[in-house]
Amino acid sequence: MSASHRHQNHQNALALKAFYCTSSCAESMQGLALIFSVFSATRSSILVGIVGATAYLPGVIASIVFRSVVDRKGTERHLSISNFILVVGSLALLLSQAMSASLITFVATVLLVQSSLSIVKAFNKAFVGRVIRLKFPGVEGALVLQKSTALGIVGGLAGAGCAGLLIDVVGVAWCFALTCALYCLSLCFANVALSHKGSRHRFGVHDRIKRGVDRSATERKIETSAGNLSRIMVIVLMFTVPSSAFLPYIDTMIAPLADLLVDGSTASYLSVLSVSVSVGGVVAGACLSFGAVSLVSILKWSLPLASASCFAFVFVRSPFIAPILLFLCAFFGTVNVLAMQVLTNQAPTPSRVGSFTLLRNAFAGLAKAGASLLAGVLISVSGVTLAWSAATCCLLLVGGCWFFGVRDDEVREVLGK
Repeated sequence: MSASHRHQNHQNALALKAFYCTSSCAESMQGLALIFSVFSATRSSILVGIVGATAYLPGVIASIVFRSVVDRKGTERHLSISNFILVVGSLALLLSQAMSASLITFVATVLLVQSSLSIVKAFNKAFVGRVIRLKFPGVEGALVLQKSTALGIVGGLAGAGCAGLLIDVVGVAWCFALTCALYCLSLCFANVALSHKGSRHRFGVHDRIKRGVDRSATERKIETSAGNLSRIMVIVLMFTVPSSAFLPYIDTMIAPLADLLVDGSTASYLSVLSVSVSVGGVVAGACLSFGAVSLVSILKWSLPLASASCFAFVFVRSPFIAPILLFLCAFFGTVNVLAMQVLTNQAPTPSRVGSFTLLRNAFAGLAKAGASLLAGVLISVSGVTLAWSAATCCLLLVGGCWFFGVRDDEVREVLGK
């Protein structure tokens, strides 16, 4: 590779990392603002769970029906369009809040926008994964993805921290306004990452043919069929369900937990809990990005340790200890999710990355929607203790299945280590 191409790749990587950071910041801020506004207006854990479910379930359906679309040409244009729609959706939420819409109108707007953005985000992640895999093949792509995801977690931390402060000081409408601005900024970074001449060269017709991407519809259908998945790809899909479900499960419990631990819970304490989750994610991303712990060890131990952290919550009712336990839950849960994302990007061949990412995201979205609803129902029926107990048992069972059922050499072979 020439010096000019290396420089362009470096610029592309920086723009992608900035994209991950700003878009994650916007998503985290918007999510916390929605949880606070819906729960404070309705005091309903079930409705919070429903709002959380609509953020994932429509994306699941679209991912299953249209997953072969992402492996067709035009990835750059589709990525730009999907990010533009995120800007429009965040603007709709801002207008609904700023115009002081009625409760029914606001909740309906939230559900409609969440459903639409669910579909867009599902495809957006697949497009980004495909861009990274084609621009940065092999180990380089895995490193770019790890560092980008880690910066995305940092952005999520900043978004969660700023959200509570903005809500307390100037109101939730300003939180939605900043979210819209951040999505605009992430759109700019995405366009920068795709604007270099080197990018167009790498996505040219010759490059697509060389990589086996430009194929007929029949070939794509055969190649992306479920019967043609490798063993490690099937493993990724199976364990994606509990791995992806855990963090949304926690997110649904944050508002009721804050209400339980602090009388007259304010947005500030809700933000403290959310920041604890985000800090756990940042530390998890740092461990993965700098190679402090191997992916093999992460996948073997993270879920059992997350189970132990949840078990401690069954007995703890201190507003000072709760953020520490949330940090541990988020750390072990996030590090597992990040490791699964790396496997998702590296397990298939380059020509199948987009469709397999959508398929995996469909499983993840279904798990997230189910987890949000389940947490809301369990809290409404029997409180947070039952919810934490259920999480403890499920994580321990799944962690044991990975520990005893997946060989280390399978994972090392996929990662080229």
